[in-house]
Parts: sequence; structure tokens; C-alpha cells
Amino acid sequence: MLFRIRFQILRNPRLRQSSSVMQRRLFNSNLNLIKRQSTSPIGSETNLVPMESIDNNVGQSLTTIWTDQELKTLFDAFFKHGENWRLISKEYFQHRRKLLSIKNKWKLYGTEEGVKLLEGSKHGKYWKLMFKKYFQANQTWNGFVNWTKEEERILKDDVSKHGDDWEFIFKEYFEKPRELESKCNSHLSLPWAKNEIKLLEDSVSKHGKDWKFISKEYFQESRTPLGLCNKWKRTNIWTKVEQVKLEDAVLKHGKDWEFISKEYFETKHSTRKLKSKWKSFFKGRTLGDAVKEYFPVSRTPSSLKHRWERSINYLTEEEVRILQDAVSKHGKDWEYISKEYFQTIKTPRLLENKWNNHWTDDEVRKLGDAVAKHGECWNLISKKYFEASRTISSINHKWVRSIKNLTEEEVRILIYAIKKHGEDWEFISKEYFQMDRTPREISKEYFQMNRSPRELEVKWKTLLKRWTEKEIRKLRDAVSKHGKDWQLISKEYFQANRTVSSLEDKHSRSEEGNMRFDMIKEHGTDQEKIFDLKTNIENQEIYDTKSTNDNYTNMRNQEFYNAVKPYRKRNKHSWTREEEQTLPKLIKNHGIKIAAEMLNRSKRSLYSHYRNKEHYCDSLMNIQEKSNTISKKFQKVSDVGVAKDIETSWIRNLDESSTYKSSLQRCRINWQQLCLQN
Repeated sequence: MLFRIRFQILRNPRLRQSSSVMQRRLFNSNLNLIKRQSTSPIGSETNLVPMESIDNNVGQSLTTIWTDQELKTLFDAFFKHGENWRLISKEYFQHRRKLLSIKNKWKLYGTEEGVKLLEGSKHGKYWKLMFKKYFQANQTWNGFVNWTKEEERILKDDVSKHGDDWEFIFKEYFEKPRELESKCNSHLSLPWAKNEIKLLEDSVSKHGKDWKFISKEYFQESRTPLGLCNKWKRTNIWTKVEQVKLEDAVLKHGKDWEFISKEYFETKHSTRKLKSKWKSFFKGRTLGDAVKEYFPVSRTPSSLKHRWERSINYLTEEEVRILQDAVSKHGKDWEYISKEYFQTIKTPRLLENKWNNHWTDDEVRKLGDAVAKHGECWNLISKKYFEASRTISSINHKWVRSIKNLTEEEVRILIYAIKKHGEDWEFISKEYFQMDRTPREISKEYFQMNRSPRELEVKWKTLLKRWTEKEIRKLRDAVSKHGKDWQLISKEYFQANRTVSSLEDKHSRSEEGNMRFDMIKEHGTDQEKIFDLKTNIENQEIYDTKSTNDNYTNMRNQEFYNAVKPYRKRNKHSWTREEEQTLPKLIKNHGIKIAAEMLNRSKRSLYSHYRNKEHYCDSLMNIQEKSNTISKKFQKVSDVGVAKDIETSWIRNLDESSTYKSSLQRCRINWQQLCLQN
């Protein structure tokens, strides 16, 4: 027995999760109970609380619901030990129930009949069956069922007449009335009809809360006074008199709902009902309607005048159209336009101001021509071109606002002119901009930019476009005539629009590209031949650059140029069979960047087209095979430094051969793990 209980305690997860103090206390108490089982009647197995109830209640609060077994043990312990709650809590409940909780629970039931009542609750509210089965008609319910005043009066009369003959009293006086009362209550608990609710409202408005009178006169006792009272409290019924009373109370005392409920409604309507009813008044109504109902609105002459002026000063789109037509027909006769077209609602001064602020497209063009001829002489422009209809300030403001930023070509011209002539704004405006841009605009643009030559050069570089085919031919011809004198080429051929560094970079890149195209045309995609030829040419350039350049330029002819020409323009059409066949070889030998230059397509289009094909998976498999071979090399290498050099060179080769980051991330080798293995 000891081993079984100990095993149950240790096996139960709830006991393991509870605190160590509770585990120790439960374990010691169970051991003590088992030791005293043979000597003390307290420790008998019938009186002990089962392990299931212990397991279910461990870790829970002391105010949990009492089970049937706990109630039985409470009654057994009370009949043996009396009101010794401390001993009962310790021996029977192992301190899981406090003294106060045990004492209060006993007061609630008080006798053994409480357990029988709990067992009888399985049968529902069949009181007669429970009375016969569990109580043998020896005692009444004694507080388990609420006694009414009439029942107490009948009981006193019956005891005075029949004495202690409880069976006769129950059968004759209490069994039938209880059944009748239950039937009556079931009838009285029927739902309320609309006619009954209206009848209740009318009766309360006439007679107040005299529920007995209303039940007899209006409902013929089909509704009890208590039912009428509860219905009146539950329902939020408002009469017209009460609504008017609520409005008057809120206007006088504000939203002091407690005071209104006591003084005006005698606590019939709670503060919550009053608040919700007051909010429901404004549903579907605007604030203006409520203000008109409760507060008389009076308009003063000044408010009327102010409102009228506000409505007048605004012109709609139709009114602006009417104003334009009227001015085109009758000129700027504002008094006539105000009378004939606007019926003097819009004043002449208002129409004049509105017209002066509105600029048409013809006026904007006229202003541009006037500034180009006369400059910023606003007084002359106002009199000559606008007939004094536009003020000097409005013309100046319109011109300043209409100035836009210089275009890319204008900025390039401005930078070149400043380098050549300095800050001579009038000369630059006449010679380079033909007075389309005034000296003030040019100087403003110049001072907005940083005036350092380096920053001007950076801004100029950002505005440069891609190299066109004409510029590439011009560069090739200039290099064939003058060599690599980049300053002379920049001044003579490109008017300093291309810097020296940009010309040198473009020439070197074009040489490499042309050489690559020549080699591919002659030798195909044979990587070994192209590599040998390229190294030989580079070695020759190291020793004799001029001879190699001359030989290279002489080797080129018109046929090769025609063959390479389609590669110059970026292909935007669909892929041909030749391109699809050569694409995997080019990527395998030269990488995606060089392949994109050869096919003259963008890297993105090349990558998306290459990825959708089957040879993309084959290339990944090849990379994985290479990674496996290099991993074997790592295992053979003993020196960590040599292994790291091999790994970095391998990754660099992978980066050059393919720019697919996803494949590199999959196939990249963690050299540290390999070195640790070695």
C-alpha cells in the first residue's frame, strides 16, 4: 500500500509541477495516514479522500468547487470529531481546504441531508420523487426550498389543527398547492405580447405603480404583481410625458443622471437608461435640429453681412467661364458685366481682382515674348503688352514663378560657357541662350549649384547621356589621327562635353570589346585559343603599344564593322536559335557580364532567359561537382593557409564564371570546417 501511493504521487505530473512544499506536505500526510490505518479509525480507507480527488485539486486554489466525495468525507468527519475543523482539515483534506472554507461549507448545508440533496439533483426538479427516495417523508425541506409567507401561515394553522402528522399535512395542504403553483408559474412565464405591453404602459401612466390593482383590473390576475413589476423594470418603456420630463430635466440640471433619476423619476429609470435614452434622442437628427429645438437662433446683421460676403467672393467654374466670355465680348467694363451677367451679385471690384489674378495661355506667351525683347522692365511690359490690366507686382510674381529649372542641355551649355568666358552673364545669355534665359536666371542657376570646378564637373558627368554611335565613330577616327591625346580630342571633337578620363575609359573598353568580337568571329567559342591570343596581344602591348595599336586598327575593315554593328544596338526582339545555342557556351567560358556585352543584351534579360532553360540546372550540377572535387583537395591539404588560398581562388573563379548569387551560396565551401577536419 505504501509503495502504491508513493508511486502514484511520483507518477502524477500535476504533483511534480506543484511546489516542493506542497509535494512534501502531501507525501508526509499520506504516509502518516497509512501508518495510523491499523490503530486509528481516522485512517480507514473509507474515510480517506481518494487519490483522484487529490490529483485533481493539487495546484488549484483553495476556493474550488467541492466534489461529492469531499462533502461525504466532511459529513463523516463532523459526526466523528464534531467542530474540530483543524483536525478535519489536517487529517481528511491534508490542508487543501482552509478552516474557514470547511466551516462555511458546513454552515451552508449543516446536516447530512445536503449530500442526499446533491444525489437527488440527478433527477432534476422532481421534488416528490426526491422526497420519497432520499428523505422517506420524515422531514420537510427546511430551507432547501424557499418558503413563502402563505405557506408559513398554512403550516402554522395545520400544526395547530393536526399536530405532528406531517404526512397528512403534506398530502392535503402542500403537495397540490406546490404543483398548482408550478403550473401557474409556467403559465405566467409566457412571453409578453405587444398588446400587454401597451396595456401596462397605459395602466402605469394612469394609476402609477399600484401593481396589485393593475393585476386585478387590467390583467385579471393572469399576470402577478411581481411579474408586472419585473417587466416594468426590465423593459425600457418611455411614455411621452416621461420624455418631455427628461428633456426639461437635462436643460435645467445638465447630465446629472443620479439627481434626475431620484427627483424626476423616483429611481424608476436607472442612470444608465437615462443616458442611453438621451443619446437615442439625437439618432437621425443633426446638431442644428437639436439647437433649433432647444435654443432660439437669432441672426445679427453683421453675421448676415459676413456670410453674404463670403459666398460672394467665391467664383465657381461656370462663373469663371461666363467672366471670360464677357471680357472677350465687352472688354473690361466691369460695371456692365456685373449688371448684365451677374445681376450685381458680384461687384465690379471683385470681378476685376478675379480677372487680374487669372492668367490665360495667351497672356503667359505674351509675357515670355515681352521679357525676351525688353528684359525685366515690368513697367513697360505692363503698359505696352497688358494695357495696365496687370500690375507690376503681379507680372513680376508670375514671371518668377513660371521660371523652371534649366534642362540638361542648357546646364551643359552653361558649364561650358562658364569655363570658357567666366561669369559674364550678359554675354552668355546673348551668345548661348539668345536671351531665352535672362542673365539673372543664369546667375541664379549658377549660384544654386556649387561653384567649385570639381562639383560642376560631377554635376556635368551625371547629366551626360550614353555614348551614341556617332560619338563612338568620332572617337575612333580621332584616335586613329591624333593617337591618345585626349585633351586635344576633347576640345576639337567633343567641345569639352566629354572629359579626358571618360574618353580614355571608353577607348580602352571599346578596344577590349572589339578585340573580343574579332576573336569570336575568327575562332568561335574556343576558350583556349582566345585566351592564348589575348595574352599574346597584351604582352605585345606591354613592350610596344604603338605598333600593336597600328596593327590592330589596320586589321579592322568594313566587313568586320558590318558584322559587329548589330551587336552595338541593344536587342529588344525575341531570341534567335543561334543566340540560344551560343548562350550556355558564352556563359560557361566568359561569364554572364561578358556574355551580355557580346550579345548586346541586358544582364537581367540574359539571366531570366538563361534561368528558364534546362542548361541552368546542368550548370548548377557542374558547379556542385566542382565543389565536391575542390572539397577533396581540401582534405588532402594539410596546411591551413594553403587551403584558404585554394578556397579563395576557387570562389573568385566561381564569381567570374557565373554571377548567380543563389548558386554560389549553395555551392560555397565552408573551408573552416574542412580545415578543422584535417
